[in-house]
Amino acid sequence: MGDNTFPNLMAILTGFNQSYAYHICNPRVVGKLDNCPMIWYDYKKLGYITGYAEDEGSINTFNYRKKGFRTPPTDYYFRPYVLATEKLTKVNKDDMTYCTGPESSGERIMNVAKDFAITFKDYPNFGFFWMNSFSHNKLNSPTGMDNKIRGFLADLANSGVLESSIVIFLSDHGMRFGDIRLTETGWLEERLPFIYVSFPKWFKEKYSREFKNFQNNSHSLTSPYDLHMTLKHILVLSGHNYTITSSDACPKCKSLFEEIDLNRSCEEAGIEQHWCTCAGYTSTHLDKDIEHKVTSYILSQIHDIIRSKISDHRCAKYSVEKIISSSLSHKLLYKNDTYLLLKFETTPKAVYETTISYKGDINSQNYTISGDISRLDSYNDHSKCVSDAYLKKYCYCRSTGTRV
Repeated sequence: MGDNTFPNLMAILTGFNQSYAYHICNPRVVGKLDNCPMIWYDYKKLGYITGYAEDEGSINTFNYRKKGFRTPPTDYYFRPYVLATEKLTKVNKDDMTYCTGPESSGERIMNVAKDFAITFKDYPNFGFFWMNSFSHNKLNSPTGMDNKIRGFLADLANSGVLESSIVIFLSDHGMRFGDIRLTETGWLEERLPFIYVSFPKWFKEKYSREFKNFQNNSHSLTSPYDLHMTLKHILVLSGHNYTITSSDACPKCKSLFEEIDLNRSCEEAGIEQHWCTCAGYTSTHLDKDIEHKVTSYILSQIHDIIRSKISDHRCAKYSVEKIISSSLSHKLLYKNDTYLLLKFETTPKAVYETTISYKGDINSQNYTISGDISRLDSYNDHSKCVSDAYLKKYCYCRSTGTRV
């Protein structure tokens, strides 16, 4: 749904896209997140015990450049615990807090999740547990946690949790930056995060039709909005007097327990073209004149974003250094538009990826940016002169460049 965790998790928890989430639940304003219609509030109202924990307290979903929750959003809210563990002796790895005292940050979240699930195994419960520390910054770092995750899942199985609860194990996006993102594999990996779901045996038998639909839907295009609808559907299947409302961002999205069309489009799943992997792209060569027109348009949009956010001149002005790759869609899925996927490097050095849509001849200059403009290189060290989380992706502090 977006290039970072906030829009992706808000799609799951609220059914909102990023712009609507900021409008309704503006996380930059104290108290706004407390009034946001997170799905865990629906569970709590119907008697479920709720819990939420996330590691990396400084960058977690609702606190990085955001105000967080004023009151605990769930019955068991583990942010105070996480912040306390980060005061212990720390070992940093890949610029993340890998160890806090005698345990890794990821292990602490898994232990909290396991304790919560086992303690409330015989009671209705909804837990949301998120790990950032071992998988966020480096492609190969997650392999170091393989055995620990295997042990965590084995403990859930041995304690009987998997026979009483639906357990969802997922990611929200792949690697956003680094050399891997300059490859086709990296482009796909960023956009196709995994999701695994475990169902108790009794659920498969009692709701055999719904379970069969769920299995069949593994072959269809689905999105976080569908998972949001699924979490609502679970409340109905559990026998509660609960009315399912559609996702605000994707009215056509469905519960994964319903039949989903095998030929579903990204548009029908609420996925913007920039994040869609179904269009199909073929490498192409643009002549210099078209390169100049397209990149000038993109850079003008980036500079407009910067100007709209700040009135001074903290950020450098970009110029194009080189085109890394250009590809054209060979399937016309949205309104007969053609899509150009462009990766390019700028001076000062930044690497951007953009999806441009146009009708007819590319020389017409009737361009539109489809969704986000992605930044493919790490920008933390280059954007310290601004505090706005959105602007950081575009601002290269002017100490090494010229003014916008």
